[in-house]
Amino acid sequence: MTTTRKKTLLHCGILTGILGAVVLLIFLVHPGCVYGAQTDWSNQHFAIPEYFRTRFYATGNLFPNFAMQLGSGQNIFNFAYYGLYSPVILLSFAFPWLSMATYLQISNILLTLLSAFLCYFWLRKWFVPNLSLFMAVLYLLAAPVIFHSHHHIMFVNYFPFLFWALFAVHHALEKRCSLSLIAASACILLTSFFFSVGAFFAILIYAVFLTLHQHHVHLFRQLMRTIGITCLHLLLGAVLAAFLLLPVAWTLLHGRDVSGSSQSLWSLLMPGMHLNYLTYSPFSIGMTSFSILAICAMLCFPQRAYRFLAGIFGVILACPLLLYLMNGTMYLDPKAYIPLLPLLLLLCGFFWKTLLSHQIALRSTLLLFSAVLGMGILSQTGTDAERIAVILNGLSMLAAFLFYFRRQNAKPSGNASTKILLIPTLAFSTATCLTVNLCDTYMSKEDVSIVYSSEIQTLTDQIAAEDDGFYRISNEYHAGDTVNRIWGSNYYRSSVYSSVHNAAFSDFYFRQTHNENGIRNAAMIVQSKNPVFGILMGEKYLISQKPITRYGFRQIGQDGAYLLYENTLAYPIGFATSNIMTTEELKGLRYPNQLEALLENAVVNAADLPEDSTFHAKQPDSIHQIAPSYTATAYSDKQITAIGDNKYYVHSKTDFSVTVTLDEPIDDLLLLKFHVDNHLGNGTTTGDVAITINGIRNKLTDPQWKYQNNNNNFQYTLSSDKPIQKLKLKFSAGDYVISKPVMYTMEYQVLEDTSAEISPWQLHHDTLGDDTMAGSIQVKQDGWFVLAVPYDTGFHVTVDGKEAAYSRTDTDFLGFPITQGEHQISITYTAPLAKAGKYCSAAGICLTLLFFTGNCWLRRRKQKQHS
Repeated sequence: MTTTRKKTLLHCGILTGILGAVVLLIFLVHPGCVYGAQTDWSNQHFAIPEYFRTRFYATGNLFPNFAMQLGSGQNIFNFAYYGLYSPVILLSFAFPWLSMATYLQISNILLTLLSAFLCYFWLRKWFVPNLSLFMAVLYLLAAPVIFHSHHHIMFVNYFPFLFWALFAVHHALEKRCSLSLIAASACILLTSFFFSVGAFFAILIYAVFLTLHQHHVHLFRQLMRTIGITCLHLLLGAVLAAFLLLPVAWTLLHGRDVSGSSQSLWSLLMPGMHLNYLTYSPFSIGMTSFSILAICAMLCFPQRAYRFLAGIFGVILACPLLLYLMNGTMYLDPKAYIPLLPLLLLLCGFFWKTLLSHQIALRSTLLLFSAVLGMGILSQTGTDAERIAVILNGLSMLAAFLFYFRRQNAKPSGNASTKILLIPTLAFSTATCLTVNLCDTYMSKEDVSIVYSSEIQTLTDQIAAEDDGFYRISNEYHAGDTVNRIWGSNYYRSSVYSSVHNAAFSDFYFRQTHNENGIRNAAMIVQSKNPVFGILMGEKYLISQKPITRYGFRQIGQDGAYLLYENTLAYPIGFATSNIMTTEELKGLRYPNQLEALLENAVVNAADLPEDSTFHAKQPDSIHQIAPSYTATAYSDKQITAIGDNKYYVHSKTDFSVTVTLDEPIDDLLLLKFHVDNHLGNGTTTGDVAITINGIRNKLTDPQWKYQNNNNNFQYTLSSDKPIQKLKLKFSAGDYVISKPVMYTMEYQVLEDTSAEISPWQLHHDTLGDDTMAGSIQVKQDGWFVLAVPYDTGFHVTVDGKEAAYSRTDTDFLGFPITQGEHQISITYTAPLAKAGKYCSAAGICLTLLFFTGNCWLRRRKQKQHS
């Protein structure tokens, strides 16, 4: 074995040891945990890929259009961000005996190690082995790399493909064609299309850097050639991935929540020194002040290639507008720069190389670094820990470089003083890596066992064996952790948590049925406890660990601590009714009369009704506003103070509870609503506010948080199989104002009557295909068919074999007119642009082959001409 090979194996062993040590420390500091964070890991990062795999095993279809089990039925490309066609997730299909949670823990550790190896070998193209190792260690210790392998995996899981692409750039520029670069680009897009923007930017910058480094004559022509070749390869990669990108683009335009944060034009155009874009935070590139020093030094270096690369990062530091554009004009989040980490490491390597060869302009570098550091410290944003790190590491690096500067002036040929720069670099890189990873919150093995509960699986199998119809199951146990969990192909649910989701369903959940919102993030639509919502959504079964005493529910099973209930009032998911109200009439009703109107009618736009329509609406008449007499206990006047007509100021440093006893019990559905404001003026806020009433929680997020839920109106819909006499209220700590409280009742008889009047659509498990629902219906009277599936473009409806136009029904569902008698209804979903995407990908294969063969032919022709 050669010395070089031994050194390579030793260096790979060191990288493996560093990663192994960090992972081991995580398990030692957090005993009983798994390699996955509590934030989003359980309810998104493995739950949704688990659904992809479950669906594939059930249908054998690798190109689905519809996620019937999630979010009441949605375009499956709403969930593409979580690995619908990621090579890493697709590989898991070959390991059915491994749970997705286990598979992702293993694969994420291996991907991190693989990316570190590839980083090392890529840097070997530029530096000696020891310097390559040093930079690869800095890569591994960078804040986001290990952190996001267990936190937000899409932030870093594309790195192996990015390094593959950076290797392939050399071949592409030399030979004008590289299938590797095209394939790597496609894999980046399939793995993490959001971060592909930054990754493609990094590839293009690297290609330009190579040209500047290698060519010194006819430079403009060479740059145009480089940009053309690189962009052509990236474009071909995008065309190959068009089967994913085109339908995803459609969903992004129709299902992305608007960010709660806003940026002024001045804040975007005003330059500054944003050190937090590059340092310490796992939601940034996450290097240390060593990288800032390298940028300053290379800006002062005469060679244009290095100045170009340093200039790119100088623009990143100073210009917020670039970050805003890379985040899709949603917010200023430096996570978009994470793909540029390899280029920053490359720049740091050149800095160290030129430092050792005494080519650095020391005085200019020192002055520029001092100025950048000073401005950065004065304007530094981020967490307290990040601000402290900037000050400590920045000043220690400045002191180290000043020491080096003096030593070099005194003894120009010495290299020993360069090692002083290693101390703050390695110390703060290690400290950053350990801090962000050891301070993260991890799921426990017990948490994972809840998500994979065998008891819930048993109850689900019991339901499927006894009921072969089309129904939804609600799960109230650990609703946030299991929001996207599917226990088998016959498990259909209303809840969903995805950054992109059907906007119509979100509107129906939050605004039409006035559900509670107990979650900070409005993108998470958890299981609601609103009985009206459950009835309308066809939630026939409910699983809980707590006894349920709601009206219309009866217990039908139990496994261990898990209880199974049937909602005897739940509507079928598809039904027909002869009561039709126009959307205009519905908008004219006040809360909560709209709820009763939705229960008793199909709501249709007047323009969508047949011209000879004689349908009539059933007007809500069971809603009554009340102001009951009551007594309240267990709170002090200092905690809740009346400050005006129906306006109360809540002030408490701790959570507290209040019990309200009604003088007369209420034997009806009880609806409460009030306004909450946690922005008290003068820029002061109290953070999140949460108020729980009889187990139903509402939360309002801190107005300074970028993912606002905007839940200022707290709404509660309470039902009970016994008269309601007590209301138990739990208030969170803080300072906030409650105003405009109102209370209504709705007669239970409305729920009974409306359930009996509708005509159900008969659906069975064996008629629920890949993307199709088909079944028969016996319609009692001419009326309107309602399907409790969110409205979307892409449905194809046939009634008795004839195509039927559908329209918005109940404001956010889909429906169509139907006549009395028996009918066969089939509804199929095709994702918009899915077919066009497949055609584009097929064309991309042809274009790639044509490009490759044409380039080979040209090269052979040139070789013959020169021979």
